Amino acid sequence: MPLAAAWGGQGKQGVFLKVGEHQGTLWQLAAWDRNGHPLGSGNFRLRGFGKAQIVPEEVLAWENGALHLKDGTWLVPESPAPK
Repeated sequence: MPLAAAWGGQGKQGVFLKVGEHQGTLWQLAAWDRNGHPLGSGNFRLRGFGKAQIVPEEVLAWENGALHLKDGTWLVPESPAPK
């Protein structure tokens, strides 16, 4: 079940997230900062522990274009296929 848009993380590192459907380790994700500015969106690859869903309580921070979760897992942007 996709996550409805929700706040995750704390303080300045918190983000407003919308997590869509996933296939395996690939998740559909959109993130905005506390002022509503877009941080990133698109397909993100899960690096770390397998997840059935992403919940706001797991979010630690948005860092360098990737979502960092409390268990050490990251959601990083999917690299485009080489041309």
